[in-house]
Amino acid sequence: MGELNAALKRDPNFVLAYIGLSRAYNSLSENSDDPNPLLDLAKQAAAQAVNRNAHLASAHATPGIVLFSAIGMPYAKIRARLRHSARA
Repeated sequence: MGELNAALKRDPNFVLAYIGLSRAYNSLSENSDDPNPLLDLAKQAAAQAVNRNAHLASAHATPGIVLFSAIGMPYAKIRARLRHSARA
């Protein structure tokens, strides 16, 4: 993530760096006890990607990926806990 931030300092319009940051924050949120702050950062980076280049398909796909994670994550964690408690 440091390299992505460095790339954005050199070129604030580098859309692929915003996409990379969004996906990195999104991935980190999946294993976090409190994913909301990381999902917020992922959403912000995804929004920047769309704002910088609205014609790039991956810029539009990234907010959808973050939204899917935000919706699916609570369900997946609950399901995993239920599976774990059933084994005990």
